[in-house]
Amino acid sequence: MNKETTNVLIIGKSGVGKSSLLSYIFGREMQEVGVGAPVTKVEIKEFVYPYDEHFEIHIYDTWGLEPSAQKADQWKKTIFAAIADHDRKQISDWFNTIIFCLNAKSARIEDFELDIMGQLLREKNHLTIALTHCRNSEDPDGITLRETIKNELRGRG
Repeated sequence: MNKETTNVLIIGKSGVGKSSLLSYIFGREMQEVGVGAPVTKVEIKEFVYPYDEHFEIHIYDTWGLEPSAQKADQWKKTIFAAIADHDRKQISDWFNTIIFCLNAKSARIEDFELDIMGQLLREKNHLTIALTHCRNSEDPDGITLRETIKNELRGRG
């Protein structure tokens, strides 16, 4: 009997809390958590987690972005190549959602991150923006970053 699956792509800068977010969502440590250094190599790595005997979750974790124009461009190419590759396959292989993690405490978002989000949305991907290091929905840092993202993405169409 075939298992039902869902495919989730998670992206964000190094140290933003991608692995911690996954552990929080699932209520257990899902992946190795690094301290300040990128844990995932320059690739998109697949992790398969069984939910029960009928359902499993495929997490595709991107390598964390390091601040440099060259690496940002490589990161963007890697992400969109993976999305295109999955879109060429059958529907069950498509990314069901893409989680873009941003650190609410950093209080800033890079232009290339906004460009990636905008392109993901224009291409009709289901994008969830997760603000990590945010205490709750009333956290002032989270509110500020959320409004900045909304305004910037609206301004970019």
